[in-house]
Amino acid sequence: MEHKKSKKIMIWMIICVIVIIILLMLLVVSNRKEKQEQQKSQEQGQIQEEKKEKEIKIGDDYFMVVNCVNQYLAMINPNNSMYYSYDEENNYVQIIEDEEIRQDALSVLSDLFIKEKNISINNVYDFVTEMEEEVIYVPLEMKAYPGEKANSYVIYGYMQDYEYHFVEDLYLVINLDRKNKTFSVVPINKEEYQEEKKGYDEEIEKNRNNQIIEDNITTKYKLQQYFNYYKWMMLSNPEEAYQRLEKNYREKRFGNKENFMQYIEENRENIIRKSLKEYKETIYDEVIEYIVKDQQDKYYIFYISKNNVADFTIMLDNYIVGTKEVQEEYKKGTSEEKVSINVMRFISSLNDKNYDYIYRVLAKSFQQNYFETQEKFEEFAEDIFFENNQIEEAKFSEQSGYYVYKLKISDGNGQTKNMDIIMQLQEGTDFVMSFSIEE
Repeated sequence: MEHKKSKKIMIWMIICVIVIIILLMLLVVSNRKEKQEQQKSQEQGQIQEEKKEKEIKIGDDYFMVVNCVNQYLAMINPNNSMYYSYDEENNYVQIIEDEEIRQDALSVLSDLFIKEKNISINNVYDFVTEMEEEVIYVPLEMKAYPGEKANSYVIYGYMQDYEYHFVEDLYLVINLDRKNKTFSVVPINKEEYQEEKKGYDEEIEKNRNNQIIEDNITTKYKLQQYFNYYKWMMLSNPEEAYQRLEKNYREKRFGNKENFMQYIEENRENIIRKSLKEYKETIYDEVIEYIVKDQQDKYYIFYISKNNVADFTIMLDNYIVGTKEVQEEYKKGTSEEKVSINVMRFISSLNDKNYDYIYRVLAKSFQQNYFETQEKFEEFAEDIFFENNQIEEAKFSEQSGYYVYKLKISDGNGQTKNMDIIMQLQEGTDFVMSFSIEE
């Protein structure tokens, strides 16, 4: 009996030992797995940090790189006007030898790229974009990578002619040697751009064509460039211009791409003549906001990324969505203040002939009763309202959850009309309204 009891104890002890061993093994495996995961996480973090170190913040060098692209395009163009002049009989003739023109094209290419592709004066035009006319370059995207001798900037944009017609996409790597104040170029294609092909970390010897133009890059200079870039996009690449619109504004102002295209078509000549007049800068955590006014006192709002100044969005007015400051004021405002802001939106839209926006904020019942289509509203607005509507007097009241604004509007030259606006506030900055007007 004692023997059997002793045997049972022995078996239980063996089982306990086995269980302890299994638990220890599981603990060791668990610790090993945890260490492996920690090591993997650290390696991934290190990779991410290394990736961050490979890219550098894009600031004012963006405009310097764009200048280099324009220099490059001038040098590779055998039809550049600097190679031609008028003779005594007023004939337009070439004044520079072909060999010297080809040497100019060769002089802005990377030396390592030339050696790699075995490029010479005789075959240089096989490796650069074929140019038939002088063009305007419009930059769209840019990435930057540091090097010991030269930083590489991979840039994508397109060319347009002087009549604002799209010509061709252009992908390049610009190498900047800041020590020698020189640049070199590596032409690439779309696939290489998407693969993030970089340039060559090379010391770039100075010649007469590859010196960096270091403009005085003031805030006004930068904004003039953005203003021109977007103006050119609207005229020659409206699909890109549509995508650059701030998303919330794009949906409220145009609704769809077709309306934006129509806006450009109707305002084309006015867009061509636009120029920057003044601006105001506000710096936020991730973006810089610029409120820009043109020569006709029309507002534009630019939002520029602080990490990559090539990345920007725009609003074409300051009343449909408003700046961040205006939005914050609107949220904090009383009902009367909100209605007042919305009334100014309505008047500004009338003056801009932005009938699509106005029609969308009209109450559905009001539309159905008086303007079944937007075209009918446009005909009414063109006939009834002034070319430039100004508010002379305004009186606010609230009636059963609706807000009423009694206005006297004028054309600025003595003619006036009385107008009642009935408004209902909705979520965010949205509202719907109806109106009556006495002539």
